[in-house]
Amino acid sequence: AAPLGARIEAMHRMLDALVLGTREPAYMNGCGQMPVDLILAIGAQSGTRAPGSGVMGGYGILADGTGKLVADGGLVPPLEFSAQTHAGALGFEFSSGATLVVGNCGPAPGQLPESRNLFRHSSAHSAPTLDDVSSAHVGGRWFLADRMRPSGPAPQINHIEAENALELHSAAYRGRFGLDMVRRLTLMGAGHTLVGQDRFVAAGGGRVREEMFNIRFHLAPGAAPERAGSEDMVRIVYKNGEVWAFLWEGAEAEIEESVRHSAHFGLLRTRQIVLTGKAR
Repeated sequence: AAPLGARIEAMHRMLDALVLGTREPAYMNGCGQMPVDLILAIGAQSGTRAPGSGVMGGYGILADGTGKLVADGGLVPPLEFSAQTHAGALGFEFSSGATLVVGNCGPAPGQLPESRNLFRHSSAHSAPTLDDVSSAHVGGRWFLADRMRPSGPAPQINHIEAENALELHSAAYRGRFGLDMVRRLTLMGAGHTLVGQDRFVAAGGGRVREEMFNIRFHLAPGAAPERAGSEDMVRIVYKNGEVWAFLWEGAEAEIEESVRHSAHFGLLRTRQIVLTGKAR
């Protein structure tokens, strides 16, 4: 009984780490919305809580004040366990209090099986891509077509405690483009400020293909982004009246359509901010 109890406590701790301030688990690797009362009921079965910021099970967690961020380090499980996984390397979800600020698209709706792998693609996550290629191989014409296979060596993820920051390093594009991706995320100001930096690093000793990058930020349902004239700023008004500002440098930005699927609420139209530029 003791080993089983320890395992259950570890599961409670992991669930607590992956639940945002919205009381929803982060939409990663096939996770859709579960009723909030169910999450609260499960959490009430144990007093175990995640320690706050850190690295757990291939995910990076940042907590500060009312802000919480969960980032996917990009670890792909063994083939037999990868049928539900998503290619969300370096993607993240971020909440401030009960407001979902940035998220992912979630799993494909059951009534759209032909779109299943589109929702698993990296572009359905708040993550960087090169040439809109997925960070992991999703599907394929062979007998395990629903499985996901890694591209490149295992990723690295580090928590810098002194700065409340995460550094995620993905080699998923090394073989195809000669570039690694390094994303640094810092949460500060009691959770009211999130600072990110994406770098493309020459790696592998081969020729570097200078392709276009896309860095996507999928906004919450009901969020209304507005471009502030010619300035490098997008003003985002959320359903509860909160206003956030998105600022960037080193890329061009566009506001595009997106979706978010919840097993509880259904398929909802949303918007996304997309940064583009040449990866060098």
